[in-house]
Amino acid sequence: MKKGSNLFLKEINNLEEKQLIEIIDLFYETIQTVNKEDYDQKQLNIWAPEEIDISKWKKRISKNYIFTACDNSKIIGFGELSPNSCIDMLYVHKDYVGQEIGKKLLNMIVRKAIELNMNEIFTEASITARPFFEAQGFKVIKKEIKTLNDVEFINFLMKKKEII
Repeated sequence: MKKGSNLFLKEINNLEEKQLIEIIDLFYETIQTVNKEDYDQKQLNIWAPEEIDISKWKKRISKNYIFTACDNSKIIGFGELSPNSCIDMLYVHKDYVGQEIGKKLLNMIVRKAIELNMNEIFTEASITARPFFEAQGFKVIKKEIKTLNDVEFINFLMKKKEII
């Protein structure tokens, strides 16, 4: 973290439009920069297109538990836990990667999963995210090839068992 910064982590129950737009911008920018080492530009553009459907995001996010990391008032990371124990998204702003923000968000997600009596959590990690999740105790269950808009993506079904 930068000197003088103020990291604040929280679960958000009612996401405001401004926060949603900030999260979508973070999602887009992170994928387009951090993931470019592991995916080609066509894949990145399908995964994180310039025009993102806000109403679709609202609908999906409204069903899940949302966690944010803020530096002062700027969202620098976010995570999402679904009721079926899936960490659907966990992203950290490109300027904050490597500063344990993702680890802190993941710890909040795990605490929520414990509170909800989940025995395990899982994710479908990108090639880029796989080492992070492995370092946090997740195990690869299988390599997957997903297709989105006729474009194939490699990711990994990963689980962390016995979180309690």
